[in-house]
Amino acid sequence: MLVVTAAGSCSCAQKKTGIDELDGTHWKLQTVKGSSLIENYYASMYFRHDQIMGDAGINRYGGYYSLKSPNKLVISNCMFTQMGSTDERNEQERKFIAAFGQVENYRLTDNQLILSDKSGQSRLAFTKLPKYTEDPAKIINTKWRPVMVHGEPYNKISDALLIFHNDGTAIATDSVYTNEYSYQAIGDDLWWEGERGWRTTLDYVPTDPDAGKFLAALNLVSNYRIVNGQLEIYTMWQEQAAVVMVPVK
Repeated sequence: MLVVTAAGSCSCAQKKTGIDELDGTHWKLQTVKGSSLIENYYASMYFRHDQIMGDAGINRYGGYYSLKSPNKLVISNCMFTQMGSTDERNEQERKFIAAFGQVENYRLTDNQLILSDKSGQSRLAFTKLPKYTEDPAKIINTKWRPVMVHGEPYNKISDALLIFHNDGTAIATDSVYTNEYSYQAIGDDLWWEGERGWRTTLDYVPTDPDAGKFLAALNLVSNYRIVNGQLEIYTMWQEQAAVVMVPVK
């Protein structure tokens, strides 16, 4: 893991004071130091409680943040995974990470988030991803079967399910593995607060490449939508739905 601490921040998470106008917001990267991104490059930033996380384009990152007046953004203990891609994408991400490490201030204008350095120069500019009006009560005591995972049809493991109970827990299984989550849903925000997993079938050695794919797609859920009777699950890493599911009676 690569650790990046923004300039001027401390080595531990700090408590926020006052109103946090970033909490619960989700952003898509538009420019790095005023320059446009290479084609088909998606990076994001998501704020929840005191956590900052997102997709840097190749790698995922996560850490802590706090807001200080006026418009001071303190980022600490931020870690990036360390995967590689093409030279062009690696260079774009390198620029993002370098700019991220210089961030000290933020500014909100309409649907834009501008992160700047100590001199006020823009380092990263984002546009706000839309929020949707959803009623969390609609997913309580429901059961769903995945039909699309990361944009590809998912039908080889027919008994894969995601079940929401009325006690704040959810179960996801693909017949080989099972995960149990504690979850919260507010509006269209959805996140797991705790997770434990186990092998459902101990005497089965999975050879199907789809085994585990559904559960992996549910990592770090950020939002959900019910569209035309289907449940769409989004993560902070992707602009498109990570999982699309149909109801099971």
